Amino acid sequence: MPSRLPRHRTNEHDPVAHHSVAQGTVAHGTVAQGTVAHGTVAQGPCQHDSHTRTAARGITRRTRALLLCLGFAGLTLAGCATRVETNDPYAPPDDNKASNAYVELGEAYLGRNQLQRADSAFQKALKLQSSNAEAKAGLAMIYQRQGENVLADDYFNQAISSDPSFTRARNNYAAFLYSRGEYVEACRQLEIAAEDLTYDNRGQLYTNLGRCQLQLGKTSEAAKSFERAVKINPRESEAWLAVARMSHDAGDNDAAQSALSRYFRLAGTDSDSLALAVDVATARGDSRLADLYSRQLEQVMTRESGRAVIRTP
Repeated sequence: MPSRLPRHRTNEHDPVAHHSVAQGTVAHGTVAQGTVAHGTVAQGPCQHDSHTRTAARGITRRTRALLLCLGFAGLTLAGCATRVETNDPYAPPDDNKASNAYVELGEAYLGRNQLQRADSAFQKALKLQSSNAEAKAGLAMIYQRQGENVLADDYFNQAISSDPSFTRARNNYAAFLYSRGEYVEACRQLEIAAEDLTYDNRGQLYTNLGRCQLQLGKTSEAAKSFERAVKINPRESEAWLAVARMSHDAGDNDAAQSALSRYFRLAGTDSDSLALAVDVATARGDSRLADLYSRQLEQVMTRESGRAVIRTP
């Protein structure tokens, strides 16, 4: 199983981490091929971040206004914040608003993979508000992408320490840990994250947790996590694929076929799911369906091998 967790989503109010650990997010997702914190059982937990995707499409009007005021109006920081929030010239600056505006800007840059600009925005956010957990989590994502694992680990921990309820950061941290083979700690972070009943992508958290548990050989616990994932979110496609694979391994091929059908409706076909479908149909004695899946698998693998010729690392 690849080592990438889905990551998905940079805002705690995102619509799905996930991540995920995708790439990362066990993630925004992106354990689907890697996140547990913008995307999979056959792949790994994902790191996810829907807010990053939203930010990548453009900065909000509020953020534009704040940043124009902060950077281009020729005003002092205090004066700028005062003008934004109140007409009282003696009111103290609202540094948190300004700090959050820089976080939003940093997430927009991060969504475009403009890491230096994102780093600058997050650092400015921390200068204004040293406890800003989202800025610390953003820096952790930057350092992870740059391969600075010590710094990434440090900033993930800082983000969680600043805000222990920051579930998205835990998901993305779990994806990071999963990608490094630290499955015990990755599972622990996901177990804590899954306790957040308000998290929008809780189904993905359980998918990532199941992937992580599989890496530790905890098959029964993983099965429960995948089942929990599809109960919370029936559209959690990767959990359905995991259920199908585990049902097939347990000899319950009718259940495996049912779960595969759900996966195909939600995510379409790919080489991993079709290979499993061939095995399931064969085990059920359905040679016609097995032959159909075999032909589809051959077509998909032909297309994938063609793309591999021009794929960049």
